[in-house]
Amino acid sequence: MEKKQWSFLTNYGIVFAYISQNPKSTTQKIAEMTNMSIRGVNIIIDNLNEAGYLTKVKDGRCNYYVVHPELTIREDLLGECTIGEVLKAFGYDVKRKGKLDVSYS
Repeated sequence: MEKKQWSFLTNYGIVFAYISQNPKSTTQKIAEMTNMSIRGVNIIIDNLNEAGYLTKVKDGRCNYYVVHPELTIREDLLGECTIGEVLKAFGYDVKRKGKLDVSYS
């Protein structure tokens, strides 16, 4: 029997980390890159938007996302750790506040 794979990050963390690096990415691209369904990605984005961790901005027919790194993470064990401090581990530049250049490969 094959062992089930596990991860330190939840799907929310994975999607959020990807968006912090690729704020102009489509939900289809996010789903493809995170190996999740488009519906699942949309639910996560809506929840993160509702909680204030990111803002979905409409730009014509496209969306882009602004990450709010100053907010604290919702884990009691981590105290007052901000989401920006966590995202730094994934290469997020807090000074640019989610407005990173997007490079598609």
